[in-house]
Amino acid sequence: MSQFHATVQEIHSQASLHLVTCAFEKMFLTIVSLELPPAIQIGTKVVLRVKATQVTIGTNSLENISCPNQINATIQKIQRGQILTTMILKTPQGTLFESVILETSAQKLGLHAHQSITAFIEASALSIEEAL
Repeated sequence: MSQFHATVQEIHSQASLHLVTCAFEKMFLTIVSLELPPAIQIGTKVVLRVKATQVTIGTNSLENISCPNQINATIQKIQRGQILTTMILKTPQGTLFESVILETSAQKLGLHAHQSITAFIEASALSIEEAL
């Protein structure tokens, strides 16, 4: 499970559905949540989490894609298996996070250590782990 320290910037709610925008480093991450604790307000510092298997990798950013969260990163470490490839990624500001993808996908993309990539995370894959 990877974590991002962020600050809540916007909250839009409709019934029990919440769209939360958080400032993370020099970008914004969007979260869709069915539950939003009362402690989560604009300005609240939070810890966001995402499963490594929910972090998709691309070799360039895409403008015309429904995935709102695109994080530029560098592959710090890559461990290849027969079925899965695990990568430790690093943002320009130094945050480390993990991605696990199919080995066939890693081969297709030609992934290697120290390569610049874009990590894609769906809004529904991010969650608020805790308020700080």
